[in-house]
Amino acid sequence: MRGLLPFLLRVLGFGLFTAALYPVLLTLFSVALPNAYTPNIRYPLNSYGHERSRMQDLDQHPPVDIVFIGSSHAYRGFDPRIWRQHGFTSFNLGSSAQSLVQTDLLVEADMPKLNPKLVIMEVHPNPFRADGIESAVDLIANRPIDMHTVGMALRLPDVLTWNALAYGLVRQATGADERLPEARVRGMDAYIDGGFVERRSGNFEPQGSLKREPGEPLPMQWDAFERMLKALREQGVEVILVEAPMTRWYYENGFQDHGAFAQRMAASGRYINMNGKVELSDSLHFFTKGHLNQAGVELFNEALIDTLERRGWLPEPGRR
Repeated sequence: MRGLLPFLLRVLGFGLFTAALYPVLLTLFSVALPNAYTPNIRYPLNSYGHERSRMQDLDQHPPVDIVFIGSSHAYRGFDPRIWRQHGFTSFNLGSSAQSLVQTDLLVEADMPKLNPKLVIMEVHPNPFRADGIESAVDLIANRPIDMHTVGMALRLPDVLTWNALAYGLVRQATGADERLPEARVRGMDAYIDGGFVERRSGNFEPQGSLKREPGEPLPMQWDAFERMLKALREQGVEVILVEAPMTRWYYENGFQDHGAFAQRMAASGRYINMNGKVELSDSLHFFTKGHLNQAGVELFNEALIDTLERRGWLPEPGRR
């Protein structure tokens, strides 16, 4: 027994030394080796979706009436400029492939800065089925790493998440990311103040056939969903679940038992499915199977505002 304590202390010391050294070695490997040799290190800084611009915008943004949250269907679907025309201040907290684990993080960490009266959450079956890894590394690379990030990583025990976290800690601590600002316009995408990403052009053309995706939520994602709803309601924030329009081609052929998903959403609170409620053409108003171009965004937002106003689900505008 006398020799056990020193042995355990040496093991602990070695473990702490290794944990501290790992991010440094990971960074050196990532810098020194071509990407093909580091497939387990993903750090999509300034990547698709303008998440970094959104987080920088959020840091200086005043409180708002409404926050939009969800996947790319959210940040490409809810345009704060249109809502401003109706008197509402808003911010879009969507992110690429955002699963409910990431929604939970953003609600806990960043929603208090915006202090909204209403959260409009974009929902469809895919985020409830996702493993959350793609969205996790996106947030790690483009949002300041904090204890909320670590908590998210603990819920997603995957090598890509942990390597991105270790690599990101070194990059953010050394200021390496600060030397790489994100352009507001990238390709056909333009970042709009308030978290929205505008795609002016683009017309969808179906290619190939669709494999029907399952609609049953993963337990991990459903737990995060319920945890997030509970947190918002405890803060006195109203929540509306909105299924944004997809192409008819995708909506009618892409999911198994969509009716069961809709029932789950309706049982969870105020829910509205906008598919079939807006006069949209697959070829004219979408640029992918699930993403609206700007012409489609304008039709969708106006129809949603009108629908929510008629139901009495919107707060009094101009409180901020």
